[in-house]
Amino acid sequence: MFIGFVSVCIIGTLSFFFLLKNIDTAREHWVFEGKHRNPIADILTKNKERNRVSERDVALIEPWMTFAYVNFIFSIPDDTFRTQFSITDERYPNIPIGMYIKDTKKDQNEVLQSIKAQASESLKKVFIKPL
Repeated sequence: MFIGFVSVCIIGTLSFFFLLKNIDTAREHWVFEGKHRNPIADILTKNKERNRVSERDVALIEPWMTFAYVNFIFSIPDDTFRTQFSITDERYPNIPIGMYIKDTKKDQNEVLQSIKAQASESLKKVFIKPL
């Protein structure tokens, strides 16, 4: 009985030290929040980090993304969508696109197509090389 108790304590202590050693890894994979990482966000973020954002990534824009996220990934100036859609919401640019669509009762496909067109245009500006 005593040996079993000691074994459990040793295993618990080792597990605790393993967790402390790997706390950053655990946070990175959202262990503490109980959430799952979004694979689309992972792809876009990795492409941005590697300076490989392309036209193919524009198709991945979805309503759950915030305007700030889209601006960051596609190098779009911060006030572009505020001006384009006449957004007065003080939460901009940290409002999800889908919430903006719901609040304003705009057509989701129309708004997303407009955002995607702006992202494509921004990519062309970023990657045009001078002669």
